[in-house]
Amino acid sequence: MSTGRGNLSERDVVRSQYLHLMPRGWWTLPLFLVLATPIVLFLYDNEPLYAAGYVALLAVYVFAFLPHRAKSLHRDYSALTREVTVTLKDDGVLWEAEDSRALMKWPEIKRVKRDDELLLVYPSNMIYHVVPAHFFAN
Repeated sequence: MSTGRGNLSERDVVRSQYLHLMPRGWWTLPLFLVLATPIVLFLYDNEPLYAAGYVALLAVYVFAFLPHRAKSLHRDYSALTREVTVTLKDDGVLWEAEDSRALMKWPEIKRVKRDDELLLVYPSNMIYHVVPAHFFAN
């Protein structure tokens, strides 16, 4: 059993968006094709501006829109800023805040994604709970 406590930072929410969108398994091939399209357009099309526009649109989405949306979510949703205690137990993951308590049993967890700083716990394919590593810093 491991227990951590803390608040989600704006940075945690932004990083969780990137980790959530990072493909795993068979999704890697379609992502490669999407990213390779501008190179093919640039090399084999008479209008290289199409490729430049495609790359610019992709860059604006990834580096401007996505972080802006995540920061806005962090600002607007007050539950994200409250201190929470997360306990990894034998029967599931327990979230406790000042006014709430929820236990998600292991069979209810559809999948988990992680990197060096975050753990994303998915009760469904599109909903996830963020558990930052800095909660367990002690």
